[in-house]
Amino acid sequence: MTNTAKFDTYYSVKLPFAKKQAYAVFAALIGCVLGYAALGDNGLLDLLKFRKERDKIQAQKESLEKENAALSVEIELLKKDKRYIALTAREQLGMIGKTEVLYKRPEERK
Repeated sequence: MTNTAKFDTYYSVKLPFAKKQAYAVFAALIGCVLGYAALGDNGLLDLLKFRKERDKIQAQKESLEKENAALSVEIELLKKDKRYIALTAREQLGMIGKTEVLYKRPEERK
């Protein structure tokens, strides 16, 4: 017998069929548990979806906070600054001052 043949017969482990079957069942069970952890309710896919949704809501929150701060500044200007009030009235409402005259251009015909 050669050295490799002695090594192979000495170190080869032959498991009985029942142990092989038990290992297969155990491996299938572990696979099911890992599959459920990844794909099941509150699994990894749901976690990734919730993180994405959280990031989207966080971005909306930051955008709304910036808009709120800008509106707060505008409110303060409208309360205190008469020039800003007049400018806003002209731009948004089309108003004119007491001493101003409004000229309308005739519309161009096509």
